[in-house]
Amino acid sequence: MKLFWLVLWTIAAAPVWLRGQEPAWEVRSVFGLEQSAASSSDSRLSYLLDFYVSRALGNERDASDANWLLWGNIRLESAPVQAGSSVGALLGSVISGTAGLSANDLVQSGEFQTGVEWRPKQFIWNNTNLKRRQTAGIVLGVGGTGPFSPRRSVSLFGVGEQTAQLFQMYGTALGAQGFTQANPPQYLAFTTPDRGRFYRQWLTGFRVSTFDLKNPGNPPATYTASAGQDEVVTGGGLRSAVVRFDVFYPLPVNLGGLNLIYLFGTATLRATSSPPGSTPLLLDPAPAGVTATSPGTAILTIPGNRDYYRVGVGIDLLNALRHIKVGIGH
Repeated sequence: MKLFWLVLWTIAAAPVWLRGQEPAWEVRSVFGLEQSAASSSDSRLSYLLDFYVSRALGNERDASDANWLLWGNIRLESAPVQAGSSVGALLGSVISGTAGLSANDLVQSGEFQTGVEWRPKQFIWNNTNLKRRQTAGIVLGVGGTGPFSPRRSVSLFGVGEQTAQLFQMYGTALGAQGFTQANPPQYLAFTTPDRGRFYRQWLTGFRVSTFDLKNPGNPPATYTASAGQDEVVTGGGLRSAVVRFDVFYPLPVNLGGLNLIYLFGTATLRATSSPPGSTPLLLDPAPAGVTATSPGTAILTIPGNRDYYRVGVGIDLLNALRHIKVGIGH
């Protein structure tokens, strides 16, 4: 646990303390809470570390005014957590809630993306009255998502009276484990596939950014709309088109001109038409003490094949440290 926080704060602090003057924005490092869910599935709440870097290519050093940018994004998620329902409780959980997690649960899955952005000069506008700069550019990127550990994503249920529907939906998988309708399983353990590769993705689209010229260290507000492919929502293969929307917005809450709290969200949608919805398999949770290896338990793997969203709130670690640095300097 201590090693994790040492590495985290070292990454966040390095860009602040290694520079003698306030730099133009190029890095954001946001730690917060995120809610995510797939279509018609239960939502989960987890801690998130979002690390994003954007560097100007060529002779220009300011990422807000460059024509070509190289960008990268790493998102790390924890195991599901419990938090209060109020906004105040959520923000308090961002600060104190990680103490209740084991070191192994701090990072349970991750996603990375990298690519380039091209912004023609005519799509870079300065608003002198508001002291803002707005840009619009075309983005191209590739990436991957680290799958959850099958052991850590097990959900256990009792079969009850749903035998006929169960074999209609999963008859092949149950038969391979020796179960029949005359000898059905007592319990079901749903989990993710055991993959040896990341879920791959690629995208192309456009990004609109708004930069704060009064405080150049603040990350910009961004809106990205893209299309491509993503194995997370197409059953583990690059099969059909996927549309994705990403938003990152600073709340008007700051200290000394530095924004500290951000809202962010992502929606990923499969572009093909959806088949009619099927009758859901409604099961009761398994009794306490039942595990995936208990006798009479069938293991069913469910590949990702649904649209999903995620939305969250977080604190900018870099700007928090900049504020501390300014306080120390005075």
